[in-house]
Amino acid sequence: MARQAWGDAIVTVSEAGAALDFYFADPRLGPPGGPGQVAPGPDREDPLRAVRVTRRRVEVADLDEAPRDAGDAYLRLHLLSHRLARPNSMNLDGIFRVLPTVCWTSLGPVDAAEAGAFQLRARAAGRPVEVRSADKFPPMLDYVVPAGVRVADASRVRLGAYLGEGTTVMHEGFVPRSWARCPGAARRSSPWASGACSAPTPGSGSPWETTASSRPGST
Repeated sequence: MARQAWGDAIVTVSEAGAALDFYFADPRLGPPGGPGQVAPGPDREDPLRAVRVTRRRVEVADLDEAPRDAGDAYLRLHLLSHRLARPNSMNLDGIFRVLPTVCWTSLGPVDAAEAGAFQLRARAAGRPVEVRSADKFPPMLDYVVPAGVRVADASRVRLGAYLGEGTTVMHEGFVPRSWARCPGAARRSSPWASGACSAPTPGSGSPWETTASSRPGST
């Protein structure tokens, strides 16, 4: 029997009509059903980003089949980051092909092909903007914040990461606060450096230990 999934999404659509991203607040496994999960309302135009924000229901008839389009792919990524599907339990073949490259900015997703025009409009309007990346996978925390997880640098974890409860992801060069009293601690490049003030070894339950990869579908 085919494994199904569905969800109602808030979708960002470019002027060319391409779906740039899908936000699922409550993705679900099983056959579609029930009332809409997103409050109804008119589409919203954002002339600065040259996008339209709309609503759309996405249904996946068989999670063992490859993603057919961007909405299908985004639903699978949400299922992973919501811990509703475990890594390697769904077919993600060809996901790079169906996902568009998007500029992930401080004002929201922007069509990468229109990035220059967007930056010009933003500067002319006096709107500070940060382009955080140009990639197919957005930062996970912009879409899902799993319970019991600490992420010090949101850019390190992409949507589709499966982070178990208790996971901590720190940025490189991190120095634990308790090291402030350790002579020479600031010179150490790794929190696992040897010496009297070194941190516990990996796997010992350290609160600053990175315990999961941020790749989509990784454990």
